[in-house]
Amino acid sequence: MTQLPDSIGDLIHLRYLNLYGNYICSLPKSLCKLYHLQSLILPHNLPKGITNLVNLRHLNASKVAISWIAGIGRLAHLQGLKVFHIRRVKGHDVAQLKGMKELQGSLCIKCLDNVKSKDDVLEAKLEDKIHFRELQLKWMSWNRNRNPDTHKDVLDHLKPPLGLKELEIHWFEEHEAPGSR
Repeated sequence: MTQLPDSIGDLIHLRYLNLYGNYICSLPKSLCKLYHLQSLILPHNLPKGITNLVNLRHLNASKVAISWIAGIGRLAHLQGLKVFHIRRVKGHDVAQLKGMKELQGSLCIKCLDNVKSKDDVLEAKLEDKIHFRELQLKWMSWNRNRNPDTHKDVLDHLKPPLGLKELEIHWFEEHEAPGSR
């Protein structure tokens, strides 16, 4: 199968859709009308309006494809998100994590250099993600314009959940340990 018919959007009660192993080049916009869809498995391509699938709990697609979803915070019921890339474009800020309280397992937050302010970090409400077990925080190792003060502000205000079992911090740059002042 190389193309999914537009009529897929007529299956309004569909809860599970697995398209793995198909060579579908593009997905119809009507796929994003499946508001009751809870599980979606795709090899790589994601539909542009994927954030309309507000009841989505499970999204199995490539990490790269998922990292390019603008406004992923609208998927408030999503339970798994392996990697979240912070970008300096609308819909990719750390505050997208705010309403995603059902996330569980592990999460890697990348490109923390792109956080604009400590207020953005506070808005992410990481402390509300009580089902996290592992958290990785990564700054960009290759960024030559690194600001240790910004790194410290971000780390001080992230507030990871108390039930965390593993915490990894990569490429953090500061001259004092957090909270030592």
